[in-house]
Amino acid sequence: MASCQWPCPLLQTQSQTRGGTLNRRQLLARERFQRAVVVQIVKLFSALRRRRTSMSDGRVYPLTKTDDQWREELSPAEYQVLRLAGTERPGVGEYTDTKTQGIYTCRACGTELFRSTTKFDSHCGWPSFYAPLAENRVEYLEDDTLGKKRIEVRCANCGSHLGHVFEGEGYDVPTDQRYCINSISLRLEPASD
Repeated sequence: MASCQWPCPLLQTQSQTRGGTLNRRQLLARERFQRAVVVQIVKLFSALRRRRTSMSDGRVYPLTKTDDQWREELSPAEYQVLRLAGTERPGVGEYTDTKTQGIYTCRACGTELFRSTTKFDSHCGWPSFYAPLAENRVEYLEDDTLGKKRIEVRCANCGSHLGHVFEGEGYDVPTDQRYCINSISLRLEPASD
């Protein structure tokens, strides 16, 4: 097996260890393990780098703006979540615990997404809903970042990242789904009394 030319301490094989000398088979096993670790690290950083780029993944949405236009209209925190598919910290969002009745809209484009009547307490740190206002209001994409398969939820009008949807968690809701949505992706329009 050819040795790697990359100057990484993980890949430098030395026959001397604290416990003594390694035989050839042990050296090869250690090198294979070290290479596997590096491959996993590279995959993780590649996935994270892909998520940090603008969401211009070739999809066409009814509302289309340039990256510069989104940066002008959104705050840095909003841009990070809505356009770079980031996640706000749990428990800090504006709508995590609110009980106000109304309609939740996309913060980027104003499309109506969720009713407060479908919001429930999941105690996960983000606002949770069991169904969108209508299925055509959101788009679902497979998301395999962070090493596990999830379903990303985006606004179907502008393509902004909203959060993720999870199934089968055992919450007492009609759909057995939890739309885990970033507060910063939403704007609440209170119901008029």
